Amino acid sequence: QPAARIVGGIHVINLLPPGAMCKDDALQLLVNRSRARSLLYVGDDDCDELVFAQAASNWVTVRVGESRHSAARFFLPTQEDIAKLLLFINLQLGLRLELTSPRYA
Repeated sequence: QPAARIVGGIHVINLLPPGAMCKDDALQLLVNRSRARSLLYVGDDDCDELVFAQAASNWVTVRVGESRHSAARFFLPTQEDIAKLLLFINLQLGLRLELTSPRYA
């Protein structure tokens, strides 16, 4: 019988039954079905390393927090920086955002 798949996390250990999808499998399926030419993936957990390690060259992978062994191509220091990154991307794309948080006013 096939063994369960063990995927580490920050404060957890994920135990997946044989054949179960993890983040990397699900994301690859989504990309294939949507025919996306590129994508942005941001993660802060060891489980996200599965995605970082298998990312295609046209994927933008971002690790939140320090990790010497991360396969992500880019890094952000804190969770709060994710909002700044998304705002920057939207501004570069010329999209108008309706932000209700006073932080962005």
